[in-house]
Amino acid sequence: MTKVLIQHGPAKGNKITDAINNDEASGVVFSLREELFDSIKAYSSSTSSLNKDNIFIDPQFYYSTFNKDLLKNLEHNFDFPAEVSRRDMRTKDPRIDGYFNKYYSSIKEISNNIITPTLYIDSIDWKFDYSLDIYKKFRDFDTDNKFSHYMSLLMDVKLFHSKNDVDEILLDLVEENKDYNNNGIYLVINYDTNANNNYESIDPETLSNILYFIYSLQKKDFSVIVGYTFVNSLLFNMLNCDYIASGWFNNLRKFNTARFDGVDIFGRRKKKYLSLPLLTYLPFETINEIAKNFDVDVLKSNTKIDTTAFNDSDDVSFVDLEHQYWEALSIMSAEANDIESIEERIKFTKRKIEFAIKMYSDIYNTIPNYAELQNVLKKASSHLEDWLLGIELFIKKAQLIIS
Repeated sequence: MTKVLIQHGPAKGNKITDAINNDEASGVVFSLREELFDSIKAYSSSTSSLNKDNIFIDPQFYYSTFNKDLLKNLEHNFDFPAEVSRRDMRTKDPRIDGYFNKYYSSIKEISNNIITPTLYIDSIDWKFDYSLDIYKKFRDFDTDNKFSHYMSLLMDVKLFHSKNDVDEILLDLVEENKDYNNNGIYLVINYDTNANNNYESIDPETLSNILYFIYSLQKKDFSVIVGYTFVNSLLFNMLNCDYIASGWFNNLRKFNTARFDGVDIFGRRKKKYLSLPLLTYLPFETINEIAKNFDVDVLKSNTKIDTTAFNDSDDVSFVDLEHQYWEALSIMSAEANDIESIEERIKFTKRKIEFAIKMYSDIYNTIPNYAELQNVLKKASSHLEDWLLGIELFIKKAQLIIS
């Protein structure tokens, strides 16, 4: 059963607690880059909706090999090591082992889930090998096997361009962790910058390999959390991942090292709505344009603010719309969770995507002479055909029989 986690970022206010209390999410992945551990600990202890089972901490150790200027709060948590090199890992630099010990002893105070540190994996090299070693180190820390362990993997999307690379990584993951029970993966993919500004667009071959990777891990009894998801969480619901995580700014919904601090702070922030029928996150100004020729009630997601938002989007705040987004993700997950077999979940997901494509076609047909709006909608829906093709390619690679 797939559950929704809040991907913690800046300016959280009461968003996390309100989302959990309103059944829009089941827990949170806290970011040590955005907040000091002591602050997270105090917040968690004072929040009745949070407990050791639904708190996850992303150590974001991969920042240790990036520019030191990007560390933000990390450098104030557990003596975080900066500018880590291959030599540092090989010689077991004391500052790295010291960090591991402090991180582990602190995290287990507030969570039953240990996400282990990882390096940024952009090729099958020492960064992957040492990430495996770190995971095993943390498993060995837990001599009583009290905690759920997730090996964090920040992987460059280019690693998924080749199924051969994916198979090699899978082989190592399974072999190196064969002596442990209840293995987990916290997967974050560093995506390419998208020229057409559709956050959901992805090459179908690459998508198929991502789906194949996750499916293969699950077949080997790994629990999987997919971090920094967007509407594409539909695809991870399809695979019945344990959790999908998503935040309130765009860079908490798609990880991209090209825009580390690219939070929506420049220009006018647009109010947007997650339409489940269209499987798209649309600005209300676009919805209002569609409404001139089309019954937009059919675009609603059956979320709490639908009536108010569609009558006058000025009456809803950005925070309201962030909650609408999580509520819609939870609705999407709940629909898939009623289906048991992977084959039926795939068929269900394909029907959802095909319905969205038909909805877009119906809208196009009502605005035949409005080229500007048509172009906006074509861009907004450009991911849907790619998703369908990616699913078909995945089915073949996983050797599934879909009748």
